[in-house]
Amino acid sequence: MMQQHHKLFVSFHKWTADGACKTPDTNRTYLAMFPYPKFELEKIITDDRTRPIGINGRTTGIISTENKNIHSFSSSALSSGFTSACKPSGILRIKNDTTEFNSRYFFDVENVPNRGKIF
Repeated sequence: MMQQHHKLFVSFHKWTADGACKTPDTNRTYLAMFPYPKFELEKIITDDRTRPIGINGRTTGIISTENKNIHSFSSSALSSGFTSACKPSGILRIKNDTTEFNSRYFFDVENVPNRGKIF
């Protein structure tokens, strides 16, 4: 989770209703946004360019920069704990004082000159 001013952003991914360790929607990034310190769900922010944020319980995958932008990373490596790898590893940004992913910013880790995946 990451606090920005009076907002708290919490990354999450969906699980199947039967409790199996499977993620039914690995084609989208999810962030829940809460007013801080009130903690009442304000909205869900999504993006279809990459996968769920972070790596299955090991890290949140979300940071704040010096200028208060929020960056998130998503992994497409099967070893990260997801059940399919159909979207690229990537980095998204939420600009300071906004509450949506920046539609003009996407760093596609798999399509840069040295290519790779985030894990």
